[in-house]
Amino acid sequence: MAPQPSIRVARTFWQRFVGLMLSRPLPPTQALLNPRCASVHTFFMRYALDLVYLDARGVIVKLAPQVKPWRLSWGGRAAMHTLEM
Repeated sequence: MAPQPSIRVARTFWQRFVGLMLSRPLPPTQALLNPRCASVHTFFMRYALDLVYLDARGVIVKLAPQVKPWRLSWGGRAAMHTLEM
């Protein structure tokens, strides 16, 4: 049986700020959702992130694959939430 996908939600400012810093890479079935967060930094990351930027309705507005450590990424004006994988 295949593992079930899992999305963890960063609900507080601190959870969004820390995100996946200093963590091990997530398995392909897991992600971190940052609500009300239209930009991401990859400072102190040990691996690249795939980012999906969503508008207020949850529609994808931008994809940012393989964002390397020590970078900044912004989803644009329409972005409201970010999914980190």
